[in-house]
Amino acid sequence: MLKLIVVIIVVIIVVLVLYMLWKRSFLHKINQNDDQQHRKYIDLVKNNEKNHEKIVQNQTQQNEQNLPPINEEEQRLFDEVAQFFFAEKINNRVYQNAEQIQHHFLKNMPASTLSQIEKHDLEEWSIYWSFAEQSLEYYVGKYGVFYAHVDRFGVEHKYEMLDNEHLL
Repeated sequence: MLKLIVVIIVVIIVVLVLYMLWKRSFLHKINQNDDQQHRKYIDLVKNNEKNHEKIVQNQTQQNEQNLPPINEEEQRLFDEVAQFFFAEKINNRVYQNAEQIQHHFLKNMPASTLSQIEKHDLEEWSIYWSFAEQSLEYYVGKYGVFYAHVDRFGVEHKYEMLDNEHLL
């Protein structure tokens, strides 16, 4: 009986040792595969980054090539319309008139001028015109009407008409 117990214990020990050796070699192979997969993944990420940089460079170059040259006369025209806008001292706070105001000045601006009307919270709204690096904004806010213009030289001009109760 004692021999049987010893044999069973020896068999269990041998099985455990074999299992541990197998597991160790198996884990080594798994880790090797993981390392290889990790290296492949890192290489893939690096290649994607390089490809992305090339694509961005190509798109930037194409965009720069596709941009029409900026005409100084059109830049001057945009600034003149903005000066006229400031001289008019428009104080129209009715949102329904925004399209009319937008169109009145947009028709005198260069043809490639972009414009949009935005409605904000608290019954505030704005009209924004942009051409190349220039912009003009008419903002109707809670405290008054505000103009902002960035001219062709990058200089910002501002004008504001505050409500009487907010002048303090």
